[in-house]
Amino acid sequence: MSATGYQIEWLLHRYNYDAEARWTAPLEQWMNDHPRDICRIVDLGAGLASNLRFWVSRIGTPQDWALVEIDQKLIREGGCWLDQLPAGISARYVQQDFMEFLQEHPAPDLLLCNALLDVLTAHQITGLLDYLWIHRVPLLASINYSGMEFYPALPEDQRFIGAYEAHMEREQPAGFALGRSLEPFLSTVRGPFEVVMHPSPWEIPAQDTLMLHFLLDYMEKAVPEMLPQHDHPAFRDWLRVRREQVKERRLSARVLHIDAWIQRSEKKVD
Repeated sequence: MSATGYQIEWLLHRYNYDAEARWTAPLEQWMNDHPRDICRIVDLGAGLASNLRFWVSRIGTPQDWALVEIDQKLIREGGCWLDQLPAGISARYVQQDFMEFLQEHPAPDLLLCNALLDVLTAHQITGLLDYLWIHRVPLLASINYSGMEFYPALPEDQRFIGAYEAHMEREQPAGFALGRSLEPFLSTVRGPFEVVMHPSPWEIPAQDTLMLHFLLDYMEKAVPEMLPQHDHPAFRDWLRVRREQVKERRLSARVLHIDAWIQRSEKKVD
């Protein structure tokens, strides 16, 4: 959910939260309904191989993975997870834009992505949907941001969380990222596509001060860019209170996400 860039420590720390929150039912059902000798999987924006790490022991057939990632640092750090794969599993990183990769290679059996769709633009997701339509490939997109809550609540929470979310959806070189607007966007493509969404929240306890500091650090960098200057002192005061609560183990958080299973609908569309 970072609005300000990816850090290795952050990605490593969030893995267990992602794993606990993931919605596994649609992929498990799809595997039962579509048995195959080997499952060919492409992981889009693979990062530190979190999808491979989570699914490799849960998919009960041999697998061939292409982990498509553009960031060389993430590929270098994530490569350790490919060193000792179980028998029947092959996997490789590919440093490339994932749409370019999909256009240049045969269609796989399955597409996965984790913490990706919410940072894409509507145009980018439309291109991905076109690919799903043409090739009849399903996509499981997990852990897409849809909100955040702090406990205990403060009156200013929603104003500053809203500014953080606006920063996620700000215009960037590729366009406007969807952020928490992803869920309503995906709702608009139901009919031609089967789109099933399921909540996948993180529950962050007061004892995990590192994760809470990550959240506040990202907000500290992002929120001032979206606030008028006269609101900056109020935000600094809010941040000071929240950091003191973290120090005293009195702050917890809930970060809301959705998982989405998307595939071409085989029903007749009027």
